[in-house]
Amino acid sequence: MLDDIELLEEDNYIELEEGEFPPSIMAGKFFDKNAIARIEERFTAYIPYQPIMDRDLASKVKELDHQGIFNPNDISTAKETELRAIAIRRGQSGFRQRLITAYSNQCAVTGYAPTQVLEAAHIIPYRGEDTNVIQNGILLRADWHTLFDLGYWWIEDNYTIGISQALNGSAYYELNGQGLILPASSENYPSMNAIQEHRTNSAKAANPTDQ
Repeated sequence: MLDDIELLEEDNYIELEEGEFPPSIMAGKFFDKNAIARIEERFTAYIPYQPIMDRDLASKVKELDHQGIFNPNDISTAKETELRAIAIRRGQSGFRQRLITAYSNQCAVTGYAPTQVLEAAHIIPYRGEDTNVIQNGILLRADWHTLFDLGYWWIEDNYTIGISQALNGSAYYELNGQGLILPASSENYPSMNAIQEHRTNSAKAANPTDQ
């Protein structure tokens, strides 16, 4: 029997292509493996994340941080904490899915990447649902998301990438000046006001002398 079933919201229903999963399939027949892979990938993108860490777990994490040691008895708790941290970084599933659609499953910097490593990055930090809009988001690979939040790169007014001198000599710096991969629809382009605020408040804060 199935347990703990999670149903997708109606807006997130996965549409089947013609011929996929016919209702009258006979015993001994097999589904097309490409169809299964496509649906699995789409479903993975829709899995609802649980960004709120319960108080008991948060208390345990704080305790482990104070200990500063590796405790093999806490591996399961550490794993749960890691998964929840990933959920938090990805942002709410609806916001992330809208960005995945807008950016056609591409990291705005590096191009196509596995969906599992693509994250919903806020340009202006999250301040409630009003900031969960496509124009205040960029779809980024996890490492580029972290560097963006830390101010090690920013977006210029012509939608090119500016990278801090702190990363000079790294593979990241090789993309300095490259054009950002933008959504197909100009309505979903990053807000100019948002990128200017990020550039002022984040990028310059990280390295105020290199801009």
